[in-house]
Parts: sequence; C-alpha cells; structure tokens
Amino acid sequence: VHSLLSAIFTLFVSCQVLSARCTLLYLCLHLICITTASLLGHLAVWLSIGLAFWQFSGAAFGDNHQLRSALQLDSRGAHLYYPVTGYLYCRFLSMGLCLAASPAFLSDSNPVRRIVRYLPLSLHYAFYLPNFLGAPVVTMDEFLRQKQAPNPAAVPIRHRGPIDPAHLGFALYTRGQLFHLEYLQYYGWPALFASLEGVQLPHWPACICGVVSYREMWRLFDRGLFAIVRDHVYIPLGGSRLSLGRQLLATAASFGFICVYHGNYDSVQVWILLNLGLVCAELLAVRLYRTALRESLLQWLSPACVSAVWWRLSRRQISFRLRWGFSFLFYGTPIGWLVMREMLWLPLTGQGSIKAFLVLLFRLLLHCSAGF
Repeated sequence: VHSLLSAIFTLFVSCQVLSARCTLLYLCLHLICITTASLLGHLAVWLSIGLAFWQFSGAAFGDNHQLRSALQLDSRGAHLYYPVTGYLYCRFLSMGLCLAASPAFLSDSNPVRRIVRYLPLSLHYAFYLPNFLGAPVVTMDEFLRQKQAPNPAAVPIRHRGPIDPAHLGFALYTRGQLFHLEYLQYYGWPALFASLEGVQLPHWPACICGVVSYREMWRLFDRGLFAIVRDHVYIPLGGSRLSLGRQLLATAASFGFICVYHGNYDSVQVWILLNLGLVCAELLAVRLYRTALRESLLQWLSPACVSAVWWRLSRRQISFRLRWGFSFLFYGTPIGWLVMREMLWLPLTGQGSIKAFLVLLFRLLLHCSAGF
C-alpha cells in the first residue's frame, strides 16, 4: 500500500510539473519494461528501452515540435523533460534487468502473476519522489535492499540516562550566541538606515564572549533600553547614590519596568527575578570587596596578584554557561523548565546529580568575582 501511494503521489506531481500526457507516456514505458522483463528477458529489455530512448529522448524532443505539442508541455515542463526522462530511462533499464535476473521474480511460472506481484515495488522504484526530478539514480537491487532493511530514522529515540549538566550548559551558551546574532540584525539594519539621515541609533549588542559582568551585560546588550531605564527609572529613584539600600531599590524598580516591557508573563517574571538576584549579588560582592575583603586579601597577596586572581575567575568559560541560560531559559518554552528541573530542583531534592547544583553554585561565585 505504501509503495502504491508513494508512486501515485509522484505521478500526481509529474502531472503538475510536466503534463498529464507526459506522465501517461512514462507509465506506458514502465509497463512495457516490466512486461518485457517478465516475458522476454535481458536482450528484449535492452532493445525496448533503447528504442524508447531513441524515440523520446531529450534530443529527439528538442527537434520534434510535434512531440512537444503532443505531450502538451509548457516552457517549464519542456525544460524539465530532458533530465527527468534521462534518469527515468536509467531506472527503467535497471528495473528490467534486475527483474529479469531475479530468482524471486522468475519463481512464479505465470508471467501475468509475476507482473502483478511486482507492480507496486517497480512503480515505487521508478517513480520515487525524492529523486524523480533529478539525480542521483540507484539500481533497483540496491533500492529494494535498503527498503527491506530497518530504517534507522524510524527507530524510536531511546533514553540514554541522565542529562549531563555540562551539555545543558553548552546548549544554553549556544542559544545565547544565536540570540546575539538575531539581535545584530534587529539593531544593525535600523541603525544603518537611520545613519543615512544623520541619526545615530544606539550601538548593536556586545558579544557575550567579551562581557563577564552581569551588570555590564545589561549596559552593553540593549543600550537603548538601558538608557531609558537609567535616565527615567534608576537615577530618579536614587540608584546613582552611594547608599546600598537606594541602589537595591532602584535596581528592583528597573527590573520591574523591564518585566512589564517584556510582557509580564510568568516566564518573564522568573527570568527577571533571576536577573535581579544576580545583579544584586554583584552589587553586594562589590560592596564587600571594597571594605573588609580587599584589606584581608592585600595582607596576603600583592594588588597585582589580587587583580589577576579575580580576572582569571571572571574569565572562566563556565561563567558563560548559565548566564544566558538564566536569561533566556523561561521564554515560554518547556525547555527552560526542563533545564531548571535537571540542574536545580532534582539535585536539591536528592533525586539528581549534585554536579548540576555545583555548576550553579560555582556560577554564582563567578558572578560575585565578575563584579569586582
């Protein structure tokens, strides 16, 4: 049934792309080929296919305006007739020769029953849609061998065990890179057109590989949105002052504005809370480092050594894994909840690998170091 349906659909496509009469010609040649293979053998297959190719080949078609008119081919169909017919004759020849030499095909003493039994398979091979309009061709024996073998693409995907947190982290990092490429288009083309009129729009987003501080990422990714929030929300609420309480309040209000700007969905709310937590962690880390922690470190290390340590920590590639995972994790897809379940919920409840939670914990420490 599948073979017949596949061949019927290909014939329908042939009627639309070429013409109904041309498709009927192909069907007649197919029946002549399988009948010749069943009744007469190899030599008859060569003679019949050779004669048909001589009469209806692309060269004969190009010089014979009566044939073109009889097949009712328009300019598009006439252009496709040559390659389609050439490859179809190759398949007809392989079909006839393979059937004439097949013990299974010749096992039935009744020629008519042989033709009827192999008609669906021969139609499926001759009019196989993926290569019907062109190359590559394949012999009928090879085609049937592959059709009878198990299809690897149809094998159900089997669960291979727990997901490695490192794989999830790399997937999230890659998603962030793709998002950055999208925003290069969103910001770059409008800026180019505006520059033709002398208007300079904000610079396009910075690449996530070159920014290690979460606060810097907010400043450098969407510079226009950052300017709006800074000038109209953060500074008026006292975020520019030295008071830690005012800074935290202004930061929370700024992220509240961004949450509304992005639609205030549940996924956006979780994303905003994660962003707010990480930015506040950087603010607190900066405050701590500028007071007691810096003095304690300077008692044991030189200033250059302290700077080198923080720089190396902040530049670790693992710091990129979850920054963008947190940023785009919950954007309305179940993938985000899957990642958080594997990397946070299951490890904390003792049902998953503690490795995932350690990745998150180390990520938080790197955020603190990046703030220095």
